[in-house]
Amino acid sequence: MYIKYIVSYVGAKKETKADIYMDRLIFKAQSYFNDKGDSKNSALAYFYSAWVYYTNNKLPQLWNPLCTTVLTQPRDHRIIY
Repeated sequence: MYIKYIVSYVGAKKETKADIYMDRLIFKAQSYFNDKGDSKNSALAYFYSAWVYYTNNKLPQLWNPLCTTVLTQPRDHRIIY
Protein backbone atom coordinates (compact mmCIF):
# COMPACT_ATOMS: atom_id res chain seq x y z
CA MET A 1 0.00 0.00 0.00
CA TYR A 2 2.90 2.34 0.72
CA ILE A 3 4.19 1.86 -2.81
CA LYS A 4 0.87 3.12 -4.23
CA TYR A 5 1.17 6.13 -1.93
CA ILE A 6 4.59 6.95 -3.42
CA VAL A 7 3.14 6.96 -6.93
CA SER A 8 0.16 9.07 -5.87
CA TYR A 9 2.37 11.47 -3.95
CA VAL A 10 4.79 12.05 -6.82
CA GLY A 11 1.84 12.36 -9.21
CA ALA A 12 0.16 14.97 -7.02
CA LYS A 13 3.40 16.93 -6.74
CA LYS A 14 3.84 16.84 -10.51
CA GLU A 15 0.26 17.96 -11.17
CA THR A 16 0.55 20.86 -8.70
CA LYS A 17 3.93 21.82 -10.18
CA ALA A 18 5.72 21.16 -6.89
CA ASP A 19 9.38 20.18 -6.95
CA ILE A 20 9.92 16.48 -7.74
CA TYR A 21 13.66 16.83 -8.20
CA MET A 22 14.59 14.51 -5.29
CA ASP A 23 11.72 11.99 -5.52
CA ARG A 24 13.87 8.92 -6.10
CA LEU A 25 11.46 6.45 -4.47
CA ILE A 26 9.41 6.48 -7.65
CA PHE A 27 12.09 4.26 -9.20
CA LYS A 28 11.57 1.65 -6.47
CA ALA A 29 7.82 1.82 -7.07
CA GLN A 30 8.46 1.38 -10.78
CA SER A 31 10.48 -1.80 -10.14
CA TYR A 32 7.97 -3.12 -7.61
CA PHE A 33 4.94 -2.82 -9.90
CA ASN A 34 6.91 -4.08 -12.88
CA ASP A 35 7.99 -7.20 -10.96
CA LYS A 36 4.45 -7.71 -9.66
CA GLY A 37 2.92 -7.45 -13.14
CA ASP A 38 0.55 -4.62 -12.18
CA SER A 39 0.37 -2.86 -15.55
CA LYS A 40 -1.83 0.07 -14.45
CA ASN A 41 0.35 1.16 -11.53
CA SER A 42 3.52 0.25 -13.40
CA ALA A 43 2.56 2.58 -16.24
CA LEU A 44 1.90 5.41 -13.77
CA ALA A 45 5.23 4.81 -12.04
CA TYR A 46 7.07 4.80 -15.38
CA PHE A 47 5.31 8.01 -16.40
CA TYR A 48 6.22 9.87 -13.20
CA SER A 49 9.78 8.50 -13.20
CA ALA A 50 10.16 10.03 -16.67
CA TRP A 51 9.15 13.38 -15.18
CA VAL A 52 11.73 12.97 -12.41
CA TYR A 53 14.39 12.39 -15.08
CA TYR A 54 13.10 15.46 -16.93
CA THR A 55 13.35 17.71 -13.87
CA ASN A 56 16.88 16.44 -13.27
CA ASN A 57 17.81 17.32 -16.87
CA LYS A 58 18.63 13.69 -17.70
CA LEU A 59 17.01 13.64 -21.09
CA PRO A 60 18.61 10.45 -22.47
CA GLN A 61 17.27 8.44 -19.51
CA LEU A 62 13.82 10.03 -19.96
CA TRP A 63 12.94 8.07 -23.08
CA ASN A 64 13.04 4.54 -21.65
CA PRO A 65 10.34 5.05 -18.98
CA LEU A 66 8.26 7.25 -21.26
CA CYS A 67 8.23 4.67 -24.07
CA THR A 68 7.58 1.88 -21.57
CA THR A 69 4.57 3.84 -20.28
CA VAL A 70 3.04 3.92 -23.73
CA LEU A 71 3.72 0.24 -24.36
CA THR A 72 2.62 -1.15 -20.98
CA GLN A 73 -0.46 0.84 -20.08
CA PRO A 74 -3.72 -1.09 -20.30
CA ARG A 75 -5.90 -0.20 -23.26
CA ASP A 76 -8.91 0.58 -21.06
CA HIS A 77 -6.95 2.99 -18.82
CA ARG A 78 -4.96 5.38 -20.97
CA ILE A 79 -2.68 7.81 -19.14
CA ILE A 80 -1.42 9.55 -22.22
CA TYR A 81 -2.83 9.48 -25.73
